[in-house]
Amino acid sequence: MKGAVDNLLLLVQAMQEGRPAPAAVAEWVIRGVGAHLERGIALETSLGLGGGSAGRRRARTRWQQSARNAHLRRAHSLREGATPWMRSVALEREITRFLGILWPHWRDLDAPPDGASKLRRCLWHARRLGNLPGTARALHAICRVSR
Repeated sequence: MKGAVDNLLLLVQAMQEGRPAPAAVAEWVIRGVGAHLERGIALETSLGLGGGSAGRRRARTRWQQSARNAHLRRAHSLREGATPWMRSVALEREITRFLGILWPHWRDLDAPPDGASKLRRCLWHARRLGNLPGTARALHAICRVSR
């Protein structure tokens, strides 16, 4: 079974697309809400989304990282390079430029500016969700996951 954050993302996606949630996700919601209503367990905890135990990140933090990484993977796929590693190196350079030159001017915008490239739109969205990795090695680790 997928993790709680994965289930939550699948539920939201299904709702946005106007279709029923997958059966396993619906079962997860029913079980979690049932535990909340019947036993008074906090909803976030009953759904497995809470940060309840020490060192466990909250669902929002995990979702933000997952969404940020999806934007980074899109940006990675837009870079030129014969190999995934070369694209990671190129993306590292682009992130350095983006953070140093564009981000200070774009950080307070509600959306990337009109005319921004697909790559820079991905970086804007990723940065809004969290810090961007500073090395090609870190980018490569993120971008080779779930490809």
